Amino acid sequence: MTHLNSHNDDDLEPFFRAAKDAVAEPGTDLMDRILQDAAAVQAGFVETAPAPASVPGPGLWAGILDSLGGWRGVSALTACAFVGLWIGFAAPGTIRDLSAGLVAPGEVATLDYNDLFGLQELLVEI
Repeated sequence: MTHLNSHNDDDLEPFFRAAKDAVAEPGTDLMDRILQDAAAVQAGFVETAPAPASVPGPGLWAGILDSLGGWRGVSALTACAFVGLWIGFAAPGTIRDLSAGLVAPGEVATLDYNDLFGLQELLVEI
């Protein structure tokens, strides 16, 4: 491709460099007018917010549910309760067999509720 402009642009280089180095700052009265216009526009956008409606706090059941760990905690507690009831009413025979092996058939363990820890003997010695 041939150059259509065969002139040397070196003569224009000082002008380009001067334009790059010059920093154009807006005048103070221009900045004041821009800020006044911006304040006038922003004043049109300001509106008063409506007063917030009073929102009641969480109820009794929400507090109980939260204290038990939310829905996951309540569902786990419910499942455990039903499993416990089921085992209690329909206990398998192996549980009865295991407990029968711990205590002799004719023997019944009795506790003296007046002296559970044997403290009566210690008090007598003192």
